[in-house]
Amino acid sequence: GTRVEQQSLAMEGEIGATALAFAQPQRLNAQLGSISGRVQLSSADRVTFAVQVPALSARTVNVDAAQQDYPLLALAALELESLSLQESMDLELEVLRLNGLSLARAGDNPLATVGQAQLSGLKYQNGQQALLSDLLLNDSRTWIRLDSEGQPADIAALQAVLEEMSGASPATGGGEIRPASSDSNASTGAIAWQLDRLALEGSNHVLFEDGSTDPAFAADVDIKHFQARDFGSLNKAPSPFELKATINQFAELDANGAVNLIGGVRNGQWQATLSGVELPALSPYSIRYTGYYLNSGQLYLEAQGTLTDREIDGTNKVRLNRVAVDRVDADQSAELSQQLAMPLETALALLQDDDQNIELDVPVSGSLDSPDFGYQSVINIIAEKGLKSAAMGFLTSALQPYGTLITLAGMAADASKTGSAIELAPVEFAPGVAELDPRSHDYLDKITAMLNEREGLRLNLCAQAVLRDRVVLQSTLVEEQSTREAPLDTAGLEAELKKRLQSLADNRAASVKSYLGSRVEGDRLFLCFSKLELAEAEAKPVVFLGL
Repeated sequence: GTRVEQQSLAMEGEIGATALAFAQPQRLNAQLGSISGRVQLSSADRVTFAVQVPALSARTVNVDAAQQDYPLLALAALELESLSLQESMDLELEVLRLNGLSLARAGDNPLATVGQAQLSGLKYQNGQQALLSDLLLNDSRTWIRLDSEGQPADIAALQAVLEEMSGASPATGGGEIRPASSDSNASTGAIAWQLDRLALEGSNHVLFEDGSTDPAFAADVDIKHFQARDFGSLNKAPSPFELKATINQFAELDANGAVNLIGGVRNGQWQATLSGVELPALSPYSIRYTGYYLNSGQLYLEAQGTLTDREIDGTNKVRLNRVAVDRVDADQSAELSQQLAMPLETALALLQDDDQNIELDVPVSGSLDSPDFGYQSVINIIAEKGLKSAAMGFLTSALQPYGTLITLAGMAADASKTGSAIELAPVEFAPGVAELDPRSHDYLDKITAMLNEREGLRLNLCAQAVLRDRVVLQSTLVEEQSTREAPLDTAGLEAELKKRLQSLADNRAASVKSYLGSRVEGDRLFLCFSKLELAEAEAKPVVFLGL
């Protein structure tokens, strides 16, 4: 019947073990090659206690999901320095190093490997918030694979395994993950957190494969340097970041700014340059979104922008070097041509300078919350505000003061006099005359200069004879017949008049081609079948010019 009052408890010693194994039936298996370290457990009374782990190391850690034929997690070594755990579950950790970390998947390669991951200055307080000073990753490799539906099947499979281990029901509704905000932590029970610095050092490869494109797309992004500061649900300001990376060995990306998409903050700004991108590698996406295969070319991009309440407002300077394309998907390319009001080939030919370079200023704006804001909308913006605007700007400038007369026929054949997407101001003639008016020389000289500046352009020359021509030619024909011993009858007069009108139109087109052909290669000038427009009283005697 003796009662003992224990006022204090102190335990101190070293631990060491090899070849340990743990199992949770149907869920988890773990193997540990060896573990060693020092642990101190003390309590001043029965209410509070503290666990101190000055140092702990473990070697060859493997965690397997039950009923899976591959390791879920593998770790070559773990090193811990100074861990403290209080009865209130407050935790402080000075340094934790994980060496040779591998997050496995079913197949040849893991989802991710990390040469070393180091966490420093971790504080977990009151079960409500976690603070971490540094998270440093060295020499990592991450595989991102999309299946034929464009979904990250490997990640979905891992998520299913983790849900099975935890006993949770599978996620529904597409597994949507919403970023936590500090305002919602209390109501949702989410842990508020902040990371002072995240850094990647050494060589960090992100290997991306997209099986939803045809052909499949692959890219290797090597992050040489990345650092982000002050982010998490506790942070109220945009997080500064800086990034340097190479893409597919030759392209270089350099970016910096301050953006925060986590802690309820939706503002930020950025600047980035991207150079040396070999465009043929992007053909799987160019086919999908434009219908064109990129045979050759390089991309250089200077981008800057702001994010305000999830609204993007950015400007992009784009330079394309020696771009050559082939039409692959007729339906998709037709949509792009309709949007541009010209074939892509024509737009590129208009914009390429003497060195076959194209420079564009492309503004991009829109809401991140809009369902229409995505890859296709960006392509549309580039097409409308980039290629189309730049092409029309070049034409208007090159042909001043005649540039205001340029019209876009779109891709409707019946909307064009020349069968071309772009119709320039026509060359006018006096009624009944096929010789060029000297006043048209200035205009044709501008056409010549434009064609010589843009060697990829071709010009259609489509002449017509009209009712005004008929009046002049008929008068001349009637006068001729009055001096003949056997004049033509009415049918013969009509047939002869039509023949002369056709010849007049043909000679007008020949006059324009002759003038241009002395300055431009003849194989870039194409004659159409001349037309007679005798039903429209307002029709003018012209040669239409089309690109």
